Amino acid sequence: MEKLAAVARSVAAEAGPRSRFLQPSDNDELLGITLALAGEVATLYERLDVLERVLEAGFGLSRETLDGFVASPEVLAQRGQWHDAFVTRLMRPLTQEIERLKAHGGAPVPESSGGD
Repeated sequence: MEKLAAVARSVAAEAGPRSRFLQPSDNDELLGITLALAGEVATLYERLDVLERVLEAGFGLSRETLDGFVASPEVLAQRGQWHDAFVTRLMRPLTQEIERLKAHGGAPVPESSGGD
């Protein structure tokens, strides 16, 4: 119940007009990033669920044991590489927009004239 009270206080503190950081044209990029992230999370959840169920059923390995795993430096390096690739995929809409702007000297380019 304590977490719910904290959320309620947070929502109450947000009373008033919402801050606007993005222009309406930025919404497409934000939506692309959000959908890419949602797809990644859904895929990872399903894969993790399968692995945990197989380990529990076939090897009697508990989820508590899995939670206590400490990764080696090599594993951490591999995870770092995965994270880099993940962020690249996630930020692709913004990267494409930056490249489009650079190709046109930094000036805004109407969507209808772009080479997307």
